[in-house]
Amino acid sequence: MNRIEIYTPTIEAPHTRQILRYMGCRGETEERLHKMAKEAADELPLLPKACFLRLPLTTREPDVLDFGCLMVKSRDLYRNLAGCREAYFMAVTIGMDSERYITRWSHISQVRALALDAAGSVAVESAAASTNAYLKTLAAGEGKFLRPRFSPGYGDFPLECQGEMIRILDAARKIGVSLTAQKMLLPVKSVTAVIGISTSAVRCQEPQEKCETCEKMDCPYRA
Repeated sequence: MNRIEIYTPTIEAPHTRQILRYMGCRGETEERLHKMAKEAADELPLLPKACFLRLPLTTREPDVLDFGCLMVKSRDLYRNLAGCREAYFMAVTIGMDSERYITRWSHISQVRALALDAAGSVAVESAAASTNAYLKTLAAGEGKFLRPRFSPGYGDFPLECQGEMIRILDAARKIGVSLTAQKMLLPVKSVTAVIGISTSAVRCQEPQEKCETCEKMDCPYRA
């Protein structure tokens, strides 16, 4: 098995529109909400971290994927990784400081906490995209390509696999990401994903790669 690598992703400054969208705002919004969204992006404490592990991949039977340390049955993930013989497991977070800051504001102002929570969602997506781009560069150096990242909970990829991925990545020790008794990631603003490594470029058939091949076409978070 390859070694678990740690990476420090960059986070792009979010556009106010992105934060407002995560807040559930549609169309024209009040100036105060724009101001709150901008302040949330500026003040939310961020400590982005990521870890990843390159694993061999074999298929045992239709819809069953064997990563050596984890067996997964998923039609959607199987389709996403078709033709791949390797894959990355990845975990990304923006840190516990942001979690504490959002929680503190939730006892003071629910609206401000909502803006901060939205800013956190945008930030962790940016951190995941940054890590994905780094892995894409590594693959390109070998003349290989990456498939769109696919997270537990998307399609029929069991959410329960998230805990196993966290364990395999040693994410609690490496980047401070663990799983609660309710099987939720902690910090909440964290992401886990599988990314297939391929010898040929395959065009993502979904509208946008960042939607991670999710089939929910009416999702309000699609750009």
